Amino acid sequence: MSEKVEAFGTAKGAYAKTFENFVLIARIGWAPFGMAFVVMLLMATMLGGWIGLLITYIASAVAAAMVTVPLYRLYLLGESAHNDVLHMVFDERERRMAMVIAVFVLTQIAISWVGGTSTLLSLLLALAMLFVSVRLVPIFPATALDEPIDPRAVFAKTKGHFGSIFLTYVLIGIPLVIVGSILATIGVTAMFTPAAGGPTGGPGGILALAIFAALILYGFAIGVAANSKIYTAIYGEIPAAPEPEISGAIIMTKPAAADGEAATSAPSSDPATASQSSSASTNPGDSKKPET
Repeated sequence: MSEKVEAFGTAKGAYAKTFENFVLIARIGWAPFGMAFVVMLLMATMLGGWIGLLITYIASAVAAAMVTVPLYRLYLLGESAHNDVLHMVFDERERRMAMVIAVFVLTQIAISWVGGTSTLLSLLLALAMLFVSVRLVPIFPATALDEPIDPRAVFAKTKGHFGSIFLTYVLIGIPLVIVGSILATIGVTAMFTPAAGGPTGGPGGILALAIFAALILYGFAIGVAANSKIYTAIYGEIPAAPEPEISGAIIMTKPAAADGEAATSAPSSDPATASQSSSASTNPGDSKKPET
């Protein structure tokens, strides 16, 4: 039976978990989010339009997947995160996660576009999307854990948890929105100040936007910590991943026995057979005497 999601404790724990792994998150996330940041700047200054926006969203989904997958597996399974200085892993898990993130983002964009013709319709669609998105929060950790992507099953599992999950994200979002608004204002002001380099952007504006990108990175990390806590509350604790036995730099594994060795060295599971074997090996009278 699932536990109740405690909103304040989950939000507080998510921030604590993020600060505890501050350096690790920076090591994992600087390269993927740096790539997405560069793509965003290039699309904004060179391409623009809906194509540039689409490419930016795809790059952001890829970067988010590269960061969130190892963090989910660290928080939920105790699996050691990558220690590479340049972390650019995009395997099957990351591809599945990027697909899920992209579907969420593109669905929200499509709903905004459809509802743009009517204020009332836009409001109703936004509320419906909010409700569905909150109920489907556990699909992200489930994807990182290689679980089947089944929105209907997740939606059914989170029945009765909408209010607590929504409140958790309200508590998480308030500090992020305040800090993000301040940084966004500083970034826009610096980019359009002539002394800082004019409308094309100067060092001050680039630095402010880089800090803003770092805020997005740690916002994702806080969300991962919260989602992990929500997942365990609803689905129960997950057994930690077993650690391999390591001796020095060599992982110790038992070599597979040859066919002949398996037949002679494996102990018998039949008590009668084992007893006869033991008697034959200990009774000296059973051994053949040499001929004289």
